[in-house]
Amino acid sequence: MSVTADTQRSLGNQILLEAGTNELEVLVFHLGKHRYGINGAKVREVVKPPAIRPIPKSDPVLDGLCKLRDDVIPIVSLIEYFDVAKENRQEAIDNSQVIVTVFNEQSIAFRVERVDRIHRISWKETRPIPALFGSDKSLFTGFTVIEDQIVLMVDLERIAADLMGQKDHIEQGAKANKGQNLRGKTIVYCEDSRLVQAMATTIMRSAGCSNLHVFNNGAEAWDWLRTHGETQHVDAIVTDIEMPLMDGFHLSSKVRQDPKLRTTPIVLLSSLINADNERKGKSVGVNAQLVKTRIEELPHVLAGVLVA
Repeated sequence: MSVTADTQRSLGNQILLEAGTNELEVLVFHLGKHRYGINGAKVREVVKPPAIRPIPKSDPVLDGLCKLRDDVIPIVSLIEYFDVAKENRQEAIDNSQVIVTVFNEQSIAFRVERVDRIHRISWKETRPIPALFGSDKSLFTGFTVIEDQIVLMVDLERIAADLMGQKDHIEQGAKANKGQNLRGKTIVYCEDSRLVQAMATTIMRSAGCSNLHVFNNGAEAWDWLRTHGETQHVDAIVTDIEMPLMDGFHLSSKVRQDPKLRTTPIVLLSSLINADNERKGKSVGVNAQLVKTRIEELPHVLAGVLVA
């Protein structure tokens, strides 16, 4: 499906309807000379730049507030955030498009130079960012190759967390959970965002979990479970939904089909928790689902599924 500058197009009906297929839709867009991608499940629509009300003394990457239908939402300029070459910046802004997203129970618009189109691919076609670049400061969760070009997958959660100061909030949550709920438990955790991974591991370890096995994607977690799951008891699995190689729905489906693992509690920790994905999670046997903005509640949610 193509998305042009003259088109305002709702993307909700493009989101994959089945769980466990290990597929995703990537919305590709341009910044400078390069193409980037985001998961289409986060995208509500693509629109022409709306009228913007600037907020004085705000972060330079925040264009301000815009009104779209009945919503007033912030608009973030990825042109500024990615520091597109200054000699081309005004032209980029003049011809830009806006991607309206919904994740972590909030709406945020992102200004980009130009939206390309949606590509449906398998998560197997995505790859993690090499470890050389893989600190918690990385702006990318992985990459794929589309039409012979490398497309970096942008970590919108990281950008939002930077602007909202979410890391301080999580550190406070870790202190509140110190020494509770998870002492002596063995937990498998998979998450591709280095920032979220660091936050969640801090919280679970603060809650007493000393035997935590952390993986960057569902495929790595599944390989470990197949190798060690028969000899080492796993009390629970915590997984993101969108990850390179294997997503959380597909991982959950595999766990439920395995005779020795099928009763293991599974918690989805994702920015994509909504009514549709809650239905998908239930269809693959997930026990609980938690949006990442409430990540400090993870020990309590885990304690609930562990005693169920």
